[in-house]
Amino acid sequence: MKGEMILEKESLSLKGAKVFLAKIHDDLQAFLEKNNMIEDYEMYPAEDVVYIMLRDFYNSEECLELCTIVHRFQLTDLAEYKSVDWWFLSSLAFDVDIDKVRGIIEKKMAEEEKIKINSIVVSEEDVSIRKRI
Repeated sequence: MKGEMILEKESLSLKGAKVFLAKIHDDLQAFLEKNNMIEDYEMYPAEDVVYIMLRDFYNSEECLELCTIVHRFQLTDLAEYKSVDWWFLSSLAFDVDIDKVRGIIEKKMAEEEKIKINSIVVSEEDVSIRKRI
């Protein structure tokens, strides 16, 4: 992915990446099980699952961290070949539309900023500020 999609975390280690990916794996497994896809997951478009996971399961920081991990490390170091993780991560690395991923992350960032601002807007005078945002 392009530089703007990568976190500037120089200290991201392979061990830290694997810890984070364990959470991703658990979320992915739960999603597939909930939608009765676990047995035949490979027959579904992995890129669609990537978009759903990024959009519905993670905040913008986690989305950026996931993208950074996928593009900073070799997939063979991150996941066992022909596993659910491999299917998901390789799709994120090679199959997704970067513009869609960027759009999802940017929308999440905007929503998160809006929530932060709304939490500090408390007086009636601040209503005009809220409307402008």
